[in-house]
Amino acid sequence: MPLIAEVFFERGFRVVRLLLPRHSPALPRGTSCRGPLSHAWRGAGIATWLALVTLPGAARGQAAVVSADSLPLVRPGDGTILGSRIPAYASGWRVERVGPDEDTEEVSVWADTVRVEERDGRATLVRVQHIHPRQGPESVLVNEVDRETLAPIRTTAARVGAEPFVDLRFKGALVTGRRPVTPANGGPGDQVPVEMTIELPEPVFDWRLWGLLVAAMPLEEGYRARFLAYASEFPVGSPLLLIGVEVIGEESVETSSGPVPCHVVDVEAGVPWTLWIRKEAPGAPVIQIRIRQADGNVLWWRPLRDPNPGEER
Repeated sequence: MPLIAEVFFERGFRVVRLLLPRHSPALPRGTSCRGPLSHAWRGAGIATWLALVTLPGAARGQAAVVSADSLPLVRPGDGTILGSRIPAYASGWRVERVGPDEDTEEVSVWADTVRVEERDGRATLVRVQHIHPRQGPESVLVNEVDRETLAPIRTTAARVGAEPFVDLRFKGALVTGRRPVTPANGGPGDQVPVEMTIELPEPVFDWRLWGLLVAAMPLEEGYRARFLAYASEFPVGSPLLLIGVEVIGEESVETSSGPVPCHVVDVEAGVPWTLWIRKEAPGAPVIQIRIRQADGNVLWWRPLRDPNPGEER
């Protein structure tokens, strides 16, 4: 297989990613390659290659929920993450930002629906999220994944009425499509669309599915797991995130239809997340989300209501 090199700019860094054939010699386990020129090598196998993926929290001196060596890796199709645990539903959240001084600001309202369709002879779970920000244009995010395994098929993100600015297709370990890139000396308003092709060591999940991937796990008190996911925003100068998951307890969340018993799940995904996942069907599985941002702000996704499965908004 020929050498594949991917070059892109992210947050002022020129990032070069080299993928080598499996028979190429691997770098020593634990090697971390970060900085203005970053290399990730595909070594003798996936286990060695994973050792070169730096957990974002660890890069900032934060402990990850699950260490990179402590657990087997959950993979698409291995029977751990099951789409049958995700029902069709319609739900929504109000997103609030809480600052270090406890000031609260409403950021947006999200409408979230899941349906199951037959596409190209394949049972497909389709998730559509309409994002209504307090300021700025509305946008829509669509995930198409395999109904049973939640392996990604296609992900799009677009402003309402416009062509998608993210349009990615997944076929096994190959990711192709379009995503915006910010020039090294530019800002968010200077983003340009870039066509890209990335070959990964093996198929991975798509983190844009977010909490549904966690809700599809066999959650119980003390459950711990980790999995690799594609990150279309490249938040740490890498197209991959190593996601750590740990169930830390149980708690009920108040909704418009009363308290909902939930698993409380800590997630390391670049920054610390906490998810409140419904313990029993029916209904939308992800009830509440908290994300602690690096700038000290906290984002809360709080439930607008608790509809019946498949109920239309």
